[in-house]
Amino acid sequence: MDYSKGNIAKDNTSDKLIIKVKVAGENYHDLLIDWSEKSGPNKGQQVVHQLSLITGIPVKNIDRITIANPPHIRYCSILNVERRGLNLDRWKDGFTKENLLGRLNDGDCFAISEDLWHKDSGLFEFSIVLKSRALFNEDECTYEYCHYANNRDFLNRQIAIATNSQLHLKLNAFLVPRKYLPVRRILKELNLQQFVNCAPPYCSQGPSIQVRQQYYIGFASIVMPYYSRTHG
Repeated sequence: MDYSKGNIAKDNTSDKLIIKVKVAGENYHDLLIDWSEKSGPNKGQQVVHQLSLITGIPVKNIDRITIANPPHIRYCSILNVERRGLNLDRWKDGFTKENLLGRLNDGDCFAISEDLWHKDSGLFEFSIVLKSRALFNEDECTYEYCHYANNRDFLNRQIAIATNSQLHLKLNAFLVPRKYLPVRRILKELNLQQFVNCAPPYCSQGPSIQVRQQYYIGFASIVMPYYSRTHG
């Protein structure tokens, strides 16, 4: 990708930008970013809605989206203002044309990576990361991106969990006060622990990489056994 001054000047003439995003194992989808006034005051919200359509994740279950495109973008987070109920008078949207000029370009390709978390609010929320080609391989798993943990089957399992009202009732009984061990036990008994509240179960083929899952409890991290992809 050309990041010269000439390319930046060219990008500045257009109010529309199309990047490519994909779920592992599928074709790329166009994701349109409209910087014009017609797209509303919060430019990132159009990304939230389009990714909801592409992934099938309900908008209400999306917490945030992060764009990772090193070295040009270390990270750029988009908060779902519909989900979080932010005070927009005090919140400044960093997802702007000026901030991303020359760093996000027409035709840039990203893989969709998602983590599902059970929050103190009692809701299941997805954190989505768009990872550039510098962070993933189209054919093989890497330390940064696992094709298995980000494919449609795995994603659909996570969505089914996030939208399961009966499971919500069972887990929410332990919210006040917050009791993590019963929540972990229920998820384990239902064979759901590998889908929720854990670092991505990387299955990287890299010989020097220790493949593990981590279950995060507050600021503590408990290393869990690796979830074998043969478990279904």
